Amino acid sequence: MKVVPLTQLLPTAKEWATKICEKAPLGVQRAKEAMIWGKIMALEDDLSLELAFFEEMLEREDYQEGLRALAEKRKPEYRG
Repeated sequence: MKVVPLTQLLPTAKEWATKICEKAPLGVQRAKEAMIWGKIMALEDDLSLELAFFEEMLEREDYQEGLRALAEKRKPEYRG
């Protein structure tokens, strides 16, 4: 979390959005879904949902690409 003056609010939000857009698209989508559902679900159900999303991500090619990119010290090329 970061507190910024009102004049820096939009530039800071754009900076954060740019960083988020560099992440794996499906991972970002699932994170958003977990946050939305988390507001209306019981904690236990929400944690189960988050675990299911996490396990799903481990099976995706984007996860492997992220690991390869990290090992090769390059930016990942996510496919979504």
